[in-house]
Amino acid sequence: MHKLEVFGLDAKAPQAATAYSYPERWDECSVAHLATIAALTSVQLPELDVPLPEAEEKSRHEQHDAYLRLWLLRQLSEIPDEVFARLDVSGLLELVVDEIGAERVELLPSLSWCMKAPLFAKSLVPEVTVRGQVYTGPGNLLSGMSVLQWGFCDLLLTKLSTTPDVETMHKLLGALYVEKGQPWNNEHIEVRGAALSALDDRTKLAAVINYRGLRTAMAMKYERCFRGGAVDKHGVRGMIVRMAGPKFGTVEQTRSADLNDVLIHVEQLLMDEERNKQNA
Repeated sequence: MHKLEVFGLDAKAPQAATAYSYPERWDECSVAHLATIAALTSVQLPELDVPLPEAEEKSRHEQHDAYLRLWLLRQLSEIPDEVFARLDVSGLLELVVDEIGAERVELLPSLSWCMKAPLFAKSLVPEVTVRGQVYTGPGNLLSGMSVLQWGFCDLLLTKLSTTPDVETMHKLLGALYVEKGQPWNNEHIEVRGAALSALDDRTKLAAVINYRGLRTAMAMKYERCFRGGAVDKHGVRGMIVRMAGPKFGTVEQTRSADLNDVLIHVEQLLMDEERNKQNA
């Protein structure tokens, strides 16, 4: 966790520091943190009563970026309003060096990670609870998910990204989570979604961004499968049909196979194909 020290809050001890903390990478986020970050793209941001840095020569994009970073600092660190109003914004500027060695001054560089698309291998919302019922969701790097479940989740995530609505979000939750100890099935997606609609909105947002981050990490791990490989060329259904056989059994058995097991196998096949082409 990143620590921010604020001095001068105690009039009797002006040199004393009060420490506040906030996550500095995805895997340090709580459900509340994830929901706050997800809210950047789903709700109108509140007004801030703190002046931004001098921006006469900055572009509108840079001013907006500074605004978002200050909003995130306020929300993620839970700094009280009266303390936040007294912050010296210039004290939050730091010198950073980019990949090519160029130097620049940046506001709150410790928050740059959450201004980008979510990417993490550790599941941050592995379970949710509704009215006493625990629902199990995706594990680290989508462990515990079958190929068929992943296909439904991806379909619903794509739909949610293009035409966001509450009904699709609830169906996605119904695809991602299942009653603890029960096998997953696609017939009850809408039933589970209806039950999970009772979750608070922050948990719903956190669950969606959790899947986005895990899905992106998985695509990076199995790069050959996703970048022009089996998934891109044939889709989930096509991949299931192609992988059915001695390794995973019938088409129905392959649908129920562990997603990571299948992708490991496909990745190895693609690596072998590359090696054969190079040696030809």
